[in-house]
Amino acid sequence: TPARCRSGRHIKGTIRAGKSPEPVGRLSQAHGGKLTMTDEPPKTYRDVTGRDVPCDLTVESEESASPGSPFLERTLTSTNGPLPGTTPGLTEVRQRRLVTPVDAYQWRESDLLDNEILIGLHLVGFFGSGHGYPAELSRLIGYYADDAAQPFILFAPYKRKPVDQVVRKLMLDQEKNFQVSMVRAIRLLEIAGVVHGRIGPATVRWDDAEEGVQLTDFSLASMVGDPRRCGGEEPWSAAEQVSGTGPADPRDDVWSAAQMIYYVATARLPRESGTPRDPSPRAVAVRTMLGRALDPSMATRAGGKELLEKLGG
Repeated sequence: TPARCRSGRHIKGTIRAGKSPEPVGRLSQAHGGKLTMTDEPPKTYRDVTGRDVPCDLTVESEESASPGSPFLERTLTSTNGPLPGTTPGLTEVRQRRLVTPVDAYQWRESDLLDNEILIGLHLVGFFGSGHGYPAELSRLIGYYADDAAQPFILFAPYKRKPVDQVVRKLMLDQEKNFQVSMVRAIRLLEIAGVVHGRIGPATVRWDDAEEGVQLTDFSLASMVGDPRRCGGEEPWSAAEQVSGTGPADPRDDVWSAAQMIYYVATARLPRESGTPRDPSPRAVAVRTMLGRALDPSMATRAGGKELLEKLGG
């Protein structure tokens, strides 16, 4: 069902989210005047079926989503046991909200939250909200968008560390698992008809125990074939994603995944202006393995299925 975001833009694509006829609520536009934001944790949220759920949460920690980000992320814990409707029963969630309340000049930031809600609902509708949901993708638990001044999103906790903490620190078998898991993540998105659009060090996490990656932050994601959302960052995003032109294509994410694989293995990028190409045997081996995934032209760039098969995943 198409839904209208707070800025008035329609989101195309089918959003399958239980029985909720209006998965994002009213998403009403804020009016002029002074807006205030409370630091108190939410007392209710809307789950992925569209049901309003009361909760009693406390703030454990908070941090900026990434350097310069307009979003704040907080770890919240339930004081009354597992949150209703979560599978498995969760006592901890991750909240994403704007650092400051929405005003007349912040509709782009607000629209990013709307988009992340819609994509999250689609992914939960596609994969299910229980044990079958892929560990490689952050999972939407709930949201509240009716309050135009301070909308928020709740996710299952991120159990994995930022990928920057493991650059050139993984053993060869772990590095192989990183590569396969990274490409499996974008392949899963392709199967679900989603292009992430912002894969990079700020949105990729790693789990030592499970030896797998997790993609977070779907604020710039698009449904395959929909117009690209401008905002990708060089050098992680492909040129077509940075410019935000043309329809979103899964090969956008292939470029980004290839950059991340090379970066984690070598602490460098495949193409760095003003510096010679890394001649080390390890760098040469990784570039050879990635092959056409590093092609600047989307027309000849490898697809996720081809790259995953090449990695033996």
